[in-house]
Amino acid sequence: MGYWSENIWSWFGTAYDILDKQGEVDENGKGEFERYNEIVGEDIDENIEPLLDSLIENTMLADTMYDRFVALFKTTIGMTMRLTNGIDLRRKVLKIAFQLYKIRGTKLGYEVPLRMLGFESVDIVESWVISSLDSPLTLDDPIRRLDSGGRCQSCSGYELRLTGSMELTAEIMRAVGEVIEFNEPINARLTALLYNKEDALSSLIRFRIFETNLYYENLSLYDVEFVINNEGELIAQGADANRFEIRNGELFLRTV
Repeated sequence: MGYWSENIWSWFGTAYDILDKQGEVDENGKGEFERYNEIVGEDIDENIEPLLDSLIENTMLADTMYDRFVALFKTTIGMTMRLTNGIDLRRKVLKIAFQLYKIRGTKLGYEVPLRMLGFESVDIVESWVISSLDSPLTLDDPIRRLDSGGRCQSCSGYELRLTGSMELTAEIMRAVGEVIEFNEPINARLTALLYNKEDALSSLIRFRIFETNLYYENLSLYDVEFVINNEGELIAQGADANRFEIRNGELFLRTV
C-alpha cells in the first residue's frame, strides 16, 4: 500500500463512509465506493507518483529526460543545432548547450560541435577585402564596398578547413551547415569550406542535368537558386546570388 491508496478514502469524509457502508461490504467492512477509490489510489502510487517524484530528471536533465522531450527542450532554450538524428549526440549537445552559447561565434564555438561530429581538426583562416581604389575588385563588382551599395560593408571572410576520415554524407553536411549558421558572426561570411584540403562546396550544393533539365540540392546557408537560361548557361538567382561565380559550368564561392 502506498500513500494515496492508504489515505484517499479518508479525504471523502464521514458522510461518504456511512453512505457507502449501507450497501454491500467486503470482509474488511469496506463498501464498493471505498474499494474503487483505493484502486484509484494504487494506480496513482504505482504509475503517477514515481513520475512526479522524477519530474526534473524526466523532463529537464539531458542525460535522463525522455527522448520525446529532447527536441522540445532544445527549442525552448533556442538551440538550433541538431547535428544528427541520433538521440545520443543530441543529448550531448543539449547537455553543454549553455557552454556552447558562451563560446558562440568564436573558433572554439566551431571546433567543439564539429569535433563532436567526428572531424579531426578544425581551422579557421580569416581574410579581409581591400576596398580602396587600389583594390583588385572592379568598381562594378557586385561585392564592391567602396560605397554604401556593397553587401555587408564591414564583413570579413573566412575559410573553414576541416580534416577527418569519414565520408561527407548529406546528414553530416547539413550538420556542418547548422554549426556555421549557429556560430557565424554578423560581420563575417564563409568564403570556402575545405575538407582534407578539397573543396566541399559540391557537398553542400549538388547539381545534376538530365535531358536539359537542371536538378540540384541546396544544403548551404545561402538564399540562392540556379537555373539554365535561354542560352543554355547556368546562372544563379536570389538574394545571395552574388556570392557565387560560375566558370565553365563549375560553381565557385566568391570572397566577400
